[in-house]
Amino acid sequence: ENFPQSPFGFLLRSGQPTLRRRLDATYRRGEFEMLDRFQDQGATDYLAFSVRVGETIRLGVGEGITASWTTDAQNGFPNTQVELLAGIMPALTLAFMLRTTHRDARTLLTTYLGQHAADLVVAGNIVRVRAEAIRAVVWFSDLVGFTRISDTVSPDRVLELLNDYAQVQVEEIEAHGGHVLKFIG
Repeated sequence: ENFPQSPFGFLLRSGQPTLRRRLDATYRRGEFEMLDRFQDQGATDYLAFSVRVGETIRLGVGEGITASWTTDAQNGFPNTQVELLAGIMPALTLAFMLRTTHRDARTLLTTYLGQHAADLVVAGNIVRVRAEAIRAVVWFSDLVGFTRISDTVSPDRVLELLNDYAQVQVEEIEAHGGHVLKFIG
């Protein structure tokens, strides 16, 4: 779809719901099972809005949000409430995208740098050529007979064995305050 773009990178519809179904006597059951359940529970109106964001504010595959509301008010949502919900969707989308982007970025940094270094980066402590002394351990371990095992079982089974082996190590290391930065081999 070709939506107009706001200055903040949002791809906006005209402010109207992406989907609206009155769940009153005119509602035709069977279109969406979920809406049938809402009607059974006393809902009288359903609104859904979708807001996509431009690539400049995305991290990962999330392209925006879809949010929906129901009401049990006798006449459904009045136009003023529909307009209010349409008006808050860009801010809600931005807050949601910020939250998920922050979580994803923190996970990415922690995965590749370790918790301590990730915390420093997130705090803005990024200065080249500045060193900080830390306590560290380099751990070497080996699976006895791994070459023989990898020659006699399927690649899927070898991968499963390595994942189980790594999981036990990582859980124990992290339980004692350590961080695993990478596996080599």
